[in-house]
Amino acid sequence: MIKINSGGNIFNRHPSQRAAIGVSGRSLTDRGKSYLMTMSLHETALSDFPRGDEFYGTVLNFTDHHKTMTLRVRPLVGTERLADSSTLYLADSNGQPKLPAFFLASFKTKSKTEMIINQEKPSDAMDTPTISFPGETVTTNGNAWPFKRRILASYDSDTVTVYQAFREEIAKEALSEQHFGWHFRSDRTTWIKTSFLWMMERSGWGSKPGQERILAIHLLRPAFESLLKVACVTDPTFGLVFRDRLEYQRARENLNLVQWDPDRDLSGKRLRRRAIQIGIIPRHHRLYHQGIRSIDDVTEKAKHIRAARSEREKLVRLPTEVPYPAPSELLMRLEMHQYFNGEDMALINQMRAAAGLPAIKNRSASWMVKKP
Repeated sequence: MIKINSGGNIFNRHPSQRAAIGVSGRSLTDRGKSYLMTMSLHETALSDFPRGDEFYGTVLNFTDHHKTMTLRVRPLVGTERLADSSTLYLADSNGQPKLPAFFLASFKTKSKTEMIINQEKPSDAMDTPTISFPGETVTTNGNAWPFKRRILASYDSDTVTVYQAFREEIAKEALSEQHFGWHFRSDRTTWIKTSFLWMMERSGWGSKPGQERILAIHLLRPAFESLLKVACVTDPTFGLVFRDRLEYQRARENLNLVQWDPDRDLSGKRLRRRAIQIGIIPRHHRLYHQGIRSIDDVTEKAKHIRAARSEREKLVRLPTEVPYPAPSELLMRLEMHQYFNGEDMALINQMRAAAGLPAIKNRSASWMVKKP
């Protein structure tokens, strides 16, 4: 529960933006507005995290009937959510819901890979043709997430897909055995990514030496989340998870690493949003390996997408990546909230003061740990 002493503030804007800051029982002032935090982040029930899986599906085709719209959809995750939902949204490439919302009239599951959804348009949209494209996402999740750091991934009810690029012998062995063998380097940090296009950027679309084969590893979701629960960001804001640089440097020896790098679009252009990159240290390799359900080779798929991009074809089918329902305790650990990645210096300074730490005067000063 968050007790708010003044209106018109960020906590009134949208449920997905509400989070306690981990300063229990303290009154904080942000730009002249006072908030009394009565519970810590770990105790706060956020509307987004966790709510179970929201429904996400990929549009195969659609028919506009003036007052209604019929979608043929390939369900991805969360089909059980449709039973107790009344609205659906088309989502943009960032997973953000687009307005207007549509009223869910009925749905019928034809198979595991196809369902028919009938939607009613709101009255103010009946005279406006709705445009939806094959490959677009439809979802029950109407919660906006305006901040840069957000886990976007391809996942279902059991697994989440992460990507790695390897040389030929490692990939061949992994595909044959469906787990990593003795060619895999177990004495070094291995990096996984949930963003297909960020993997393409890092590997040069499979053209860089030692990264010629691109693998999609389907990792059990409990294992994926467990790897993140023993991780720290490479650019921490002191006063949140770690009190100071010394505590951070001591702890990080035993922790996985999380970097939030600029995501990419199909042309390779940097995006405002951040893509998560997880460095798994040797002591946690076993957790990673035991969580692998299956491994696929997507090298040829990557080559096809790159060729289609180069030829400027109109339709390029990318893996559908949608917001992952990260457990609430990861929001602060991975600094996923606006206030946890240095975007609101006033509030961070008040948190640091409560912890007995000096105020931050310059964002580029020594309070920020640089990425290795």
